[in-house]
Amino acid sequence: AMWAMLHELAGVAHGEHISFDALLRCWRSGVELDAAAALRVVLCLARQGAIKRSEALSFSVDLTGRLAAETAAADEVALLVQACSALNGGNDMKWAANLMQRCCAVLCCSHTCPEVRSTLHQLVVAGELALSGVAEPLPASLVRAVQCVAEKASSDSQADGSHVALRATAFITLGKLCVHDGSLAKRMLPMFLRELTSNEQPAVRNNALVVLFDLAKSHTALLDMHVPSMALAFRDEAPLVRHQALVLLSQLLLEDYVKWR
Repeated sequence: AMWAMLHELAGVAHGEHISFDALLRCWRSGVELDAAAALRVVLCLARQGAIKRSEALSFSVDLTGRLAAETAAADEVALLVQACSALNGGNDMKWAANLMQRCCAVLCCSHTCPEVRSTLHQLVVAGELALSGVAEPLPASLVRAVQCVAEKASSDSQADGSHVALRATAFITLGKLCVHDGSLAKRMLPMFLRELTSNEQPAVRNNALVVLFDLAKSHTALLDMHVPSMALAFRDEAPLVRHQALVLLSQLLLEDYVKWR
């Protein structure tokens, strides 16, 4: 509750009444720390420019260390990357290059002997780095490795829960890699459409739909003719996918990315 209140305060007071030094001490002590909520506060302050440059860089080192250790909870990982990007302000991209190098090292080996937790962690990191635009150009080896993890979902219908989660996450990551790369989006589009209609895992079908939704916003002309294929998700056997289709396609209509015909 305290961190939620601080987040609201940071949004309306522009950091004027929040001591970043106290926040930093609390983070480092770990006492009563809700890491995800604390990161949202930091992200809000950093985007407002309410953190001193020296403090921002010092805290960024802490966050990149947490990412490198792969100890963060799943809901923290994306926030950690976003906070690092905001704290560095685009001035020093060495942190991003180091993280991307680690992503490539882990993911390029994941097709032979995947360590699920580490692979899952690096998939989220890679996706957030791509989405934030701090690690361009994307290594071709990374794109191939993520695609390899994602495509295993279509050939292994008996995978256990952890591997299904891994492959479903790989689709989200691949979608994030496509957001700023039109040629990659065009190349990957047939795979997303295929998995939406034919994959046996509801989690993978759901995430393929989420990716298509994001691409409909970032590459509207590319997706326009495929909206009817996306609408087939209304007939999916899984309630999760049907609900997601209703929410996402309604949003596209409301925001004028697609139109009734």
